Amino acid sequence: MNLITVKYFKSWDEIKDIIIDKIPSFWKDNITSKEMLDRIQTYKVYFNPQKEPVRIKAFNKKGELEHRCFLKTKADDFKGERYITKSVHIYRERNKTDVLKSGIYHYFFEHNEDGQFSKGTIYRGKEKYQTSYSNYDENGQLVEQIIEPSPAFLQSENFPRRYIYEYDEKGRKISDSCYDVDGSLENRRRYYYDEKDRIIKREFFSGDLYGESLIMCILYDYKYSPDGNLVE
Repeated sequence: MNLITVKYFKSWDEIKDIIIDKIPSFWKDNITSKEMLDRIQTYKVYFNPQKEPVRIKAFNKKGELEHRCFLKTKADDFKGERYITKSVHIYRERNKTDVLKSGIYHYFFEHNEDGQFSKGTIYRGKEKYQTSYSNYDENGQLVEQIIEPSPAFLQSENFPRRYIYEYDEKGRKISDSCYDVDGSLENRRRYYYDEKDRIIKREFFSGDLYGESLIMCILYDYKYSPDGNLVE
């Protein structure tokens, strides 16, 4: 998770020269509009090991997240790449005769003693693209996932992140949280159930400078037939 350096800025003038040409065109008008600039007090900018800005978050005077987007970097240049049209799955241990071919994604998986996925490594050709780790509790439930990209491939689809999953005494998932590279909350989902273990409410929170704020709440209502089948 130490691939990214995070810096805070108090004005648009401090950062505009280094990010203006890297903002995707479909976001530029929104980020640079007078209405947005008037609301923003703090900018959080992420830099990769090459000191390129790769992401930006904008917070209002209350510390609430107003906008975020990934910026264009050299890692977004896919020259020589082609779309994957076929995949092959081989169920055996990796050996020294395996050849990593250019233009092909190679996936290698490891499992714990209970047969659960514990580590996955992705190569793009001969270069390592990403490594992911999964950890479980004593009940075999997934409690943590960590994604670590290679420094050469830091981009929106391949960015450092950490997920934490929580469960109640019945083993029902009650929250999943995504954490930013600096340990702050990126977003959180909370789940609520009825006496029949059906989800009745789901909340979505976004991380801000001072904690988290609810940005969406979905309520569920179920109707069943006399024989117990879901009908509405």
